[in-house]
Amino acid sequence: MVFETPEALTATTWAAFSNDGVRLAADYGLGDEYMVVVYEIPSGKELIQLNLPSLGVQDGSRFAFSPDGSLVAFMDMDGTLLVLNGNDYSQVYSLETGFMADRLTFSKDGQTLILDGKFKQETRNMSDGSLIRVIDVSEAR
Repeated sequence: MVFETPEALTATTWAAFSNDGVRLAADYGLGDEYMVVVYEIPSGKELIQLNLPSLGVQDGSRFAFSPDGSLVAFMDMDGTLLVLNGNDYSQVYSLETGFMADRLTFSKDGQTLILDGKFKQETRNMSDGSLIRVIDVSEAR
């Protein structure tokens, strides 16, 4: 075992590792609220605890580390894209997208983020969240 999360935080519904394997993020349901905790591996040190009442993630696909770990992106149930600095976890920006993505995927260079939803897919520029491309996928699925 690498490390064990605190017993009070055992109600996790998902976990995701950073690409370099140095960080582990996990969500925890707290009634109607959700919390995300990012741990350092292998020490188990808690790096940040985010109380995100509207995050409501059901799995780790609505959370992503950029390939170099410099950004962390979250999609909440209201369609808000929250982007944090991956070093100090300060907010880079928060953006209302108008839809809820089921999965977030960074490009290999970390410059763009794909928001993959049930009926559409958006590609966004990570520097400012601006929309690059929209694809209607409702008929393809």
